[in-house]
Amino acid sequence: MRYGGKSKGENIRIAANPAITVRDFGPIAEAQVDLRPLTVFVGPGNTGKSCLATLFHTLHRVARKGTGTLGDPPRIPFGSREEAGPIPARIRERLTDWVSEEGDTAPEIPAEVMEHLRSILARPGGIGHRAEEDLMRCFGTETVRDLIRAGQKEARVDLHLPGTIGDDWTRYRFDLDHAESRLSCGLSLSLLLSLPLVEQLRIRLMRLDRLETLSDLPDTGDEDGLEGTDRFLALPIAEGILDGLAESVPNSHFLPDDRNSILRCHDVMTGGQGRSAPLPRLSGVRADFLEGIAAMGRLSLDGDRMTVAADRLEERILRGAVAVGTDSAGHPGFVYRPRNGNPELPVPRASSMVAALAPVALYLRYLVEPGDLLVIEEPEAHLHPVEQAALARELARMASSGTRILVTTHSEWILEQLGNIVRLSGLPEEWRAGLTGVDCTLGPEQIGVWRFRTSENQSGSRVTEIELDEEVGLFPTGFEMLSESLYNDSAEIFSRLQACSTNDSAERIP
Repeated sequence: MRYGGKSKGENIRIAANPAITVRDFGPIAEAQVDLRPLTVFVGPGNTGKSCLATLFHTLHRVARKGTGTLGDPPRIPFGSREEAGPIPARIRERLTDWVSEEGDTAPEIPAEVMEHLRSILARPGGIGHRAEEDLMRCFGTETVRDLIRAGQKEARVDLHLPGTIGDDWTRYRFDLDHAESRLSCGLSLSLLLSLPLVEQLRIRLMRLDRLETLSDLPDTGDEDGLEGTDRFLALPIAEGILDGLAESVPNSHFLPDDRNSILRCHDVMTGGQGRSAPLPRLSGVRADFLEGIAAMGRLSLDGDRMTVAADRLEERILRGAVAVGTDSAGHPGFVYRPRNGNPELPVPRASSMVAALAPVALYLRYLVEPGDLLVIEEPEAHLHPVEQAALARELARMASSGTRILVTTHSEWILEQLGNIVRLSGLPEEWRAGLTGVDCTLGPEQIGVWRFRTSENQSGSRVTEIELDEEVGLFPTGFEMLSESLYNDSAEIFSRLQACSTNDSAERIP
């Protein structure tokens, strides 16, 4: 795993990719995972794959919401020219130099600004408060206490988000306390200020150019007023930083494993089956998915979305197009138009394979943009092994086009195909002629496979990265052990059948 370094004074590793470190959250005892362009979670059921995928998705959305939670632009109560003297030029120069600072090391954020950043995180509507609410909503729990691993008193989650240039990173730390049933949030920053953030701060500083006095600044005894001014300007600068951080976080979309059933619920609720039904109780990620599906009838196809990926998915696997339509009563719905010329069908009446993959195509066409995070639980559901292998290639193409893909899977066919894609990347192009899927390769640093498992003497699952076995071209996930066991059973059964058929007395084999 590649890391960008350590934060000053703290014993943590910072991943070049978005990363999460988890301790005693849900069924997971320990995990440290970074998101590659294509990330795969594999392991037995009830080991926390969906839990960690949901956590990644939820915290991405929490961090992204920062721009809408800071309230109105701050009002700086400067007085008039008659009430006080002009703002010292030294103050403006100091702030401008800080915003514009360049070099190999990150500029130091003034202590007053960091203090105010932490106060914003803690207040109602801040990131910590939103994280607590969204985690309970997305996991369907009543308190954060329910998210702590059974038998433990606290849980900790660190979310690491890389910046846009250099070694920028932001770390949000969330601590869940069982006794007090609450979540607290901390923030660490390392900024080589990106252009969007610099521009936001410059705009805020330009407001000072239209102001001329310091009448309401506290009297610190400093003839230049530097200490008081730094503290007073912490509000607009801190909120400008959080605005910039939130805008740099990609959007996240979550397609749950039961998306087929939820799509059918949408069809029933909108009258597509000729009747209505009450909305079932859904966790946050499923409610978000249903909301996204419902919104597609109102969205335009304009914009930079993953239309090419949707087209390829329809052409290579669905063998037909999925479209937003309406029924005879004008209710919104989704139709499948087979490529073979057969009449179009409502998606819920099409095959299970179509119903399972239709939401993926629809999200790519209407909602997902390059750079977004797309989480797909069990993309292999209802797919023939040949189609599973084809889907793995399409997922790799999506990742190579800029969308970050996270999947949970039980499919050895998907993992074998991804192994081939990685190995193909090491083959010179002139040696690739005649091979399948040569138009898309991902290197070993672009695909991450993480195994979730527990042992007999452990409570809670541990998550470890699986490296590709270069000799056999496979990710050793444990599937091969099952295959070997089944083969041994088959060989033993065959041997006994042979012995039984050639034994005149038909003696029972011990």
